[in-house]
Amino acid sequence: MKRAKPLHQYRLRDCDQIPTGRVTLPEVMNDPKFALGVADARAGRGYPAGYDSWADDLWAYERGRQWAQIAPRSVPLKIHRKLNPQALRYGADLL
Repeated sequence: MKRAKPLHQYRLRDCDQIPTGRVTLPEVMNDPKFALGVADARAGRGYPAGYDSWADDLWAYERGRQWAQIAPRSVPLKIHRKLNPQALRYGADLL
């Protein structure tokens, strides 16, 4: 019986972890998917259509939803399109 071609060339087995890299908190929190996760969680919305196919964007969205559970609603993510320093303090445990 012929083996099926792996889904991703860098995986040897289905249980192998994909390659990872370092990322900073501001990089994560500036991601538009992070802001979408925050907005969805604060509005009490479920997951958007196509969520499971977002690949790398999924991490930022999930972290945004988590941040929204940690930070008080009175703390905005950004002020004048810049990350709120207070928001960064609440995000320290997300990485």
